[in-house]
Amino acid sequence: MREHSEPIFSRQEQGVVYLFSRYWDRIDEFKGKRLLRIHTRFPDFSIVNEGDEDEAIEFEYGLDAFRSHMGECLKKLEEDGYRRLYIVYWDDTCDEKDISEKIKQAGFAGMVRCFCLKNCFSARVRREDRSAPLRASWTFTDGCNGPKGEEAYSFGHIKRSVEQLEGAIERLDINPELYRTIGFNKGGSEFIECDHWRSIHFFTTPTRFQEGSIPGKLFVKPSGCEYFDGYFDVKMAFKIRNACKPIEQFFKEYYFYEFDDYYVRSSTCFVYSDFKPFPRQQGNALFRVLSHKYNLGVRGSMKIRSEDNRQIDSILRK
Repeated sequence: MREHSEPIFSRQEQGVVYLFSRYWDRIDEFKGKRLLRIHTRFPDFSIVNEGDEDEAIEFEYGLDAFRSHMGECLKKLEEDGYRRLYIVYWDDTCDEKDISEKIKQAGFAGMVRCFCLKNCFSARVRREDRSAPLRASWTFTDGCNGPKGEEAYSFGHIKRSVEQLEGAIERLDINPELYRTIGFNKGGSEFIECDHWRSIHFFTTPTRFQEGSIPGKLFVKPSGCEYFDGYFDVKMAFKIRNACKPIEQFFKEYYFYEFDDYYVRSSTCFVYSDFKPFPRQQGNALFRVLSHKYNLGVRGSMKIRSEDNRQIDSILRK
């Protein structure tokens, strides 16, 4: 079957419903079942399994959003004859076991299955038009092995291109012993997820670090979340001195967004070897270590004290 690119979407469940509706019958978990009803009330979908039994599906963007359905909704679900509840979600904002246990405590004695739809898709970054920046999308993978995504270009390629910008940029020294955190706003109408950052090696931020304080590792925490998504391993850094045609072409070649002279002039630009994602348990562990020492809710970047590096490195090795 020909690969089809699906759009990225904001933090709302309509995107989850859309992708599930297109691919549900190709997912092993749901093969052999059939859709029965689509509701505007809880649950969102009803399906029938191989034994001709009704099962319920509720969609969420973030798994923790299901907490709003605890209570009478779940009791009625059982009264209506449902013996299995699927929560199909995109972002694992809380622990599946915890949600399942809370559902049982709320009065639903049937089977609960949390299903992360994102695991069925691969993050894709590619150029569909030579005159436009890179485009981020999702591609169905047929399996549930997690979004891997291929790199859009090699690190060596972008490194050579940066070296050709001499005169238009000023290279900045990187301190490999310096760690920083930075917020990541997922609330935009169209945002790039960290899975897509893994496919490129270039990143900009309007957070102006002191030029002698460029970090070796930049840890990314989604706004309002008690976990880190991963970190950028910084290999090169520069700031724009002259926003000329070569700079404009560089952004078009290596980045997601249209070139913006004002934004670029006010940004520190980085080139990374890779974005290294955290499993949620690891991301939670890093948050617990740092949250009682630093105000991680502030805008911009937080500088990590060197005495905390050893404990952070211990988490990274797990």
